[in-house]
Amino acid sequence: RAARRDARRGESPGFAGIEGTGASPMDRPLVIPRGFPRARVVRGPKREVISRAYNLLLRVTLRNRFSDAQCGFKALRADVAGALLPMVEDEGWFFDTELLVLAEHNGLRIHEVPVDWVDDPDSRVDLVGTAVDDLRGIWRLSRRLAGGGGVVSTLRP
Repeated sequence: RAARRDARRGESPGFAGIEGTGASPMDRPLVIPRGFPRARVVRGPKREVISRAYNLLLRVTLRNRFSDAQCGFKALRADVAGALLPMVEDEGWFFDTELLVLAEHNGLRIHEVPVDWVDDPDSRVDLVGTAVDDLRGIWRLSRRLAGGGGVVSTLRP
């Protein structure tokens, strides 16, 4: 909610608004994925399976090309944030996925860089509830895109 409100005002705290020109990697949405080659990831087998299954499900259903949807950090140009954030409907864990899929759907390239990631073994995320919400989000977003929605005419790739 706050990200959408701030985007309407031309601000986007929580998302780095990057002004860029030319072919710089900073001129496209930036994703910091956990599963990227050369990234060092420390997490338990259950979380590893869930993460890989989720990203595979996204590639099959939404045909995305990025490697990790819920990586935790996104950096966007201010104009991209202003155009895409108001279109994101989800206010939960699916928010990241929806943002990235909409960016790709609008012709934006996603630049991914490796990071070191240590999972919190004491995480209290409700896995079943989150999975159900994510499946609903995938269904909603796939229907929206299939119906011609999710297009922003003012964005330049």
